[in-house]
Amino acid sequence: MISKVELTDEKIINYSGIKIINDLLNTTNLKARLDESHKYYATRKSEVIYTQIALLCLGKTDFDNINIFKEDETYKEIMDFSKSIPEATYRQNLDKMAKDENIEKILLEENIRMLKNNNAKLTSCYKEYLPLDIDVTPLDNSDSKKEGVSWTYKKFMGYAPIMAYLGEEGYLINTELREGSQHCQSGTKEFLKETIKYAKSLTEKQILARMDSGNDSLENVYICHQEETKSDYIIKRNLRKESLEDWYETAIRTKEKEVLSDKRDEYFGYKTVERKIETEEGKEETLTLKIAFHVKKIKEKKGQKLLIPEIEVDTYWTSLSEGAETIVKLYNNHGTSEQFHSEIKSDMDIERLPSSHFDTNYLFFQLGMVAYNILRLIGQKSLEETDTPLKTKVERRRIRTIMQNIMYLASKVIKHARKIVMKISKGNAWANTFLRLEKTFAISTA
Repeated sequence: MISKVELTDEKIINYSGIKIINDLLNTTNLKARLDESHKYYATRKSEVIYTQIALLCLGKTDFDNINIFKEDETYKEIMDFSKSIPEATYRQNLDKMAKDENIEKILLEENIRMLKNNNAKLTSCYKEYLPLDIDVTPLDNSDSKKEGVSWTYKKFMGYAPIMAYLGEEGYLINTELREGSQHCQSGTKEFLKETIKYAKSLTEKQILARMDSGNDSLENVYICHQEETKSDYIIKRNLRKESLEDWYETAIRTKEKEVLSDKRDEYFGYKTVERKIETEEGKEETLTLKIAFHVKKIKEKKGQKLLIPEIEVDTYWTSLSEGAETIVKLYNNHGTSEQFHSEIKSDMDIERLPSSHFDTNYLFFQLGMVAYNILRLIGQKSLEETDTPLKTKVERRRIRTIMQNIMYLASKVIKHARKIVMKISKGNAWANTFLRLEKTFAISTA
């Protein structure tokens, strides 16, 4: 039984994971590029950005969380900072940087560099097709007067950022914070172009862009046909005023596969159409496009026979030549991106953004992208050996698991012979995993 609790002068920290965060960030040119222009900043830009990313990796999303590092020599030494950052200075610097148009470009490019330099494994969803899942997910910021907060399609006040995840692992390669009322296709043409270019710079595999019916636009299809941004695609169509009965008749005539039962009949197949689109040069071009369809005739619901069967139709723009049933399955797997959204919004607590200024929240959200990828990288690298206490075989480690067991791993920090040594208890079940990861990323930095 513990009979007494005492204070000690020994340096014991419960956020050892910042060592790995620092190692990963140092595999990029982020620090050098941010500090090229240091004018008018009381603190180095890289120190502000590194601190915010570290806080996000710890699940800290309020600006006053900077105070957990206040006057903490250990944090400064691990991150190699010149001085601690007061909260007021921290806020002011973030507000200034949010108005710098170059910051977003630097973050997006160095985010890709970090993934590339650390050999992020990118798993295909089918054959050699690497999924690029693009989706909008509203952030609930109700009961606030923040700039840009407005009514979202989820029927609450908030923002509506667009996200782009690459690979089955779900690495975030592009994101854009948007006002809540902005339509999901507004601005997506430029976003899609940029995203495909980033994806191509990271892998030589064939890109398969997947988007839902909110992005049913020939603009998106046309981008995927252009030489510079050429990629395969599955985009769910919005039927709008198209007749369900007409699609049923088409399915009966042109089906490539049918599945019949007492409860429902299903038909899979393709239809080829021609569509005219105006190019950026103002010329008209005709595209021959394929539509994959999945038509269902529902004859029974909840054990009750229907007097008049119901028709359900799902159709997809696609460039693939696989069977229509495969197209439907590949699109349904696009739903995995909802889990990635959940990890960002719930595990990392990046939903209620901290600033009243839209530009600052935009920067904050971009930094969240980098923090998310750091945690995802650590999680996927942790799966490469069997030294973790979690023995259930999984393909992807959840963000929350990494935050709890790697980011918040406790250690004793001592100074000896002009060196800083971090000591971890041998009894910690994650100790060997932590040492392996730290060595891996420290080597990458070197």
